[in-house]
Amino acid sequence: MTTYLPYVFLTPLSIVALVLVAPQLIRYDPLRYAISLSTLVVAFAVIGYLLLLSHHYLGVDASWTGRDSIGGYPVLITSVFENPNHFGIVTTIGTVSVIYAWLETRRTLWAVAIPVLVVAILFSYSRTALAAGAVGTIVLLFKEDRRIGIVVGTAAIVGLLAIVYHPFFEEYYRLADESFAGRMDVWEEAWLAATVDPFVGAAFDSGIRHHNSYVSVLLNAGFVAGGFYLLAVGGALALAARKSIRGDRWDAYVFATLLVICIQFLTESTTFGGLTTMSLLFGLYAGLIVQLPTGRLRRYERFESP
Repeated sequence: MTTYLPYVFLTPLSIVALVLVAPQLIRYDPLRYAISLSTLVVAFAVIGYLLLLSHHYLGVDASWTGRDSIGGYPVLITSVFENPNHFGIVTTIGTVSVIYAWLETRRTLWAVAIPVLVVAILFSYSRTALAAGAVGTIVLLFKEDRRIGIVVGTAAIVGLLAIVYHPFFEEYYRLADESFAGRMDVWEEAWLAATVDPFVGAAFDSGIRHHNSYVSVLLNAGFVAGGFYLLAVGGALALAARKSIRGDRWDAYVFATLLVICIQFLTESTTFGGLTTMSLLFGLYAGLIVQLPTGRLRRYERFESP
């Protein structure tokens, strides 16, 4: 389809802008970047809360806002996003950024912002975002102090058990289970369709549902091109994990955020160059992994700079 042709030109531009140029701008003041992103996402959450209040008390009609969410209460919010899942994952990335900003500055403002964003994730009703946020937070805190990481990980497991067994979360868990079962059926159908023509794929305008970025790229681009793409994603994650182990808090933050994005890809169909929020953020954080040296080298660069 001709509507897909612009992406042939936009994809390399995205690579240059996000993978090559943007990390160099962030390079010498990564904390300022994290604080800027945190501030923006907190603003998104506040807008979501205000729209929810306006919906209930002023009758304002906003996309998805006010539908049933956790516990069956009408508290769903999407803020400036049309889809609550997109709002949920962006808020999750913002939460990891806020935690990083708090660890770096120890300012009360960021400590207060954490529960504001966590509640926003719950109100978004995005189960994948909630799970991805728990994983990303544990990774970041484990780097800070293994004991804290273990405590938070244990709390996450207890919270998961509460969602599964507590009556208050019964509807939440039931819908999550039905949603996952439905996604599994879609993934299986997409995988079977991908195997029909594995070398060149079914093309991006095939109209076949997939709801999974990893299956999607194999279906659309074939096992050759799609396989190279997935190897690149896996390579970025592996490099991020190695830098996180050897580097400092920033390296752990980038790895945690990239991990959050890759978990979200399990339930979202997007590829880098598609110009969705998640694809652009993936490109940026992959670039941060490739372009920025580890914390040890950054400290050396600051020492050597005039």
